[in-house]
Amino acid sequence: MDSATSETRTPLGASAENGLKIVVVGGFGVGKTTMVRSVSEIRPSTPRRR
Repeated sequence: MDSATSETRTPLGASAENGLKIVVVGGFGVGKTTMVRSVSEIRPSTPRRR
């Protein structure tokens, strides 16, 4: 298995060609948001309480 350093970035065009969509399903309180946060490179949006 080969890996790249965090300094090596792929331009969006090249990475979009190899995109992957993952569906995360489950009941209330089973860790869906926790799983998404653990693998995401960006901060997911969360609803704000009033």
